[in-house]
Amino acid sequence: MKLFLIFWMTFLLKDCNVSEAQGLQQLSYANADIGQKLIRSTVTTEPPPPTTRKTSFFGGIRNYFVRKSTEAPIVTSTEPNVVRAITPLPGSSSSTTTSGRMVPRNPAGNAPPIMSQTSNIVVPRVTPSTSSTTTTTTSRPKPPQEDFPPLGPPRRQNSVSSTTPSTTTLHSVWSTPPRNGNPPNVQFIPQQPSPSNVPQPSTFNIPKIEIASNSELEVLTEELFNKEASSLFEKIAIDYQGRTQSSALTDEAPRPLLTVNETDLESINSIKLIRKLYNNYELDTMTNEYVTPLEKKEENDFVDAIMATSVMRHAMTFLQQKGKVTPDPKTHRDLLKRLWFSLYSRGRGRIGSSAFEHVFLSETKNGSITGLHNWVYFHDEEEAGRADYKGWLKKVELGRKGAIVKYRFSHNNINKPVNAMFIGTSPELEVALYTVCFEVRPDKECPISLGGNKLLIRTHTFRYRGKVLIGSAFPEI
Repeated sequence: MKLFLIFWMTFLLKDCNVSEAQGLQQLSYANADIGQKLIRSTVTTEPPPPTTRKTSFFGGIRNYFVRKSTEAPIVTSTEPNVVRAITPLPGSSSSTTTSGRMVPRNPAGNAPPIMSQTSNIVVPRVTPSTSSTTTTTTSRPKPPQEDFPPLGPPRRQNSVSSTTPSTTTLHSVWSTPPRNGNPPNVQFIPQQPSPSNVPQPSTFNIPKIEIASNSELEVLTEELFNKEASSLFEKIAIDYQGRTQSSALTDEAPRPLLTVNETDLESINSIKLIRKLYNNYELDTMTNEYVTPLEKKEENDFVDAIMATSVMRHAMTFLQQKGKVTPDPKTHRDLLKRLWFSLYSRGRGRIGSSAFEHVFLSETKNGSITGLHNWVYFHDEEEAGRADYKGWLKKVELGRKGAIVKYRFSHNNINKPVNAMFIGTSPELEVALYTVCFEVRPDKECPISLGGNKLLIRTHTFRYRGKVLIGSAFPEI
């Protein structure tokens, strides 16, 4: 019996003869490569007082039963106050000793005790202090600690340890290069300020390329003039009378400027159709225009009539070559309708004007007369007693097909000191000349050639509700 007790005491004393320092030393992994794959949390602790005192007999028995109780399997819990014990990574010699265990967390917030991988001694986790001695402990499986914090937004974690870098630290590291060099595969390239003496692209003087050259326009307009088949110039009696000036107040032409037979006017289809449009418009631009279905039909009849002439077809072929219209004849017609018959406002929001009314008829605005650049309308107004020719300033004969006159006149007793218009030409020729010049030379001088005479046409742009329309068009001499 005494031998059995001596053997039992010797076994217990041998098993319990482990100091606390030896228990802490056995926390390291046998394989250093596996240990590097875990995050190490370094805290400073007070070194335990060295002791060589062996555990007493009854203390050894107490530790033995405590060790046995901690080896019992713990049921996995989902409560927030428990954490999973460390499971050795694959490849470790003791990878099956603590797999699937849960260690309760101290309610006070301290981390739970850690079981040694090679011993059954329970090692309590120490509280960090300011001592210079450091002791390495493990809290939970984490990715390996890098030399530099991650560059970018911090990863979301279930809990924050004392060694987890804050969001402010991560952002400051991202925005500020490290002092001791850049981390691998990361380059911090400072922004180079642009030189102030380098000119911007907008400052370069790039010459604007015209859609059509002057020679092309002169050749085209001469061809249009040669195709003119509806001129009444030889059947019109023109009485220029006295020459005047724009500042003059006297009447240098008591007689009418134009005299033409009514039958001759009605013999030209486009002239007959354009005269039907004269009563469709209000003279004052401050009066709203209302287009009735009959007036719309009269507009369409006039456009269809001039589109059927060789003059307009040749002009549209030229605009097609310049990319202004497509080969579809509908786009040709739509262009004329939009440019000439779209109504717009010249003031106070009143929709009381259009390109056709301004050029081929006349308008009044704020007590002034504007427009009136067509000889057919001027003839009709002279016969009606509303237009009074005062004399000419300049005139150009265009052979046997027409003429251009710059003159002074009054309409409804409102004086207009300077005005210009063709005489004897057909409506289709005038519409063709004005449309081509507006499309290729808007708001500029457009060089033309008629009967060998070098002339100019001036057009003005009127923008209204996203549309680019003709505000005015007339010959210049």
